[in-house]
Amino acid sequence: MTDALDLITVGLANAEAVAAHEARSAEWLSGYRAALKGLKTNYQALQITSRRPIETAPKDGTRLLLIWKPFSWVSEHVELGKWKGDLGWCNTYGHPFSSPPAFWMPLPVAAAEGRA
Repeated sequence: MTDALDLITVGLANAEAVAAHEARSAEWLSGYRAALKGLKTNYQALQITSRRPIETAPKDGTRLLLIWKPFSWVSEHVELGKWKGDLGWCNTYGHPFSSPPAFWMPLPVAAAEGRA
């Protein structure tokens, strides 16, 4: 009987060790998921705040933040606009810019989806 009791005791100890390991694994996985979500948020923020050369902008009618200087003595402006075929880069009212934008940025996710 002692052998069976010893096996049961060892089995219980193993079960507790497995449960503790799984608890640590679940905690680690939760932390890993949180870290990935944080990286995704930071990446999206970087995507939004990184200005890009206008040559890389989509020309499919997507609304963008366009950065341009109307005159050399004026500071840069940021304006909502999009590419309109023969008219080129146009502001939100459909009027062409007096000088082409130099940079662009995507809209924040909420604004791009019409939630802003």
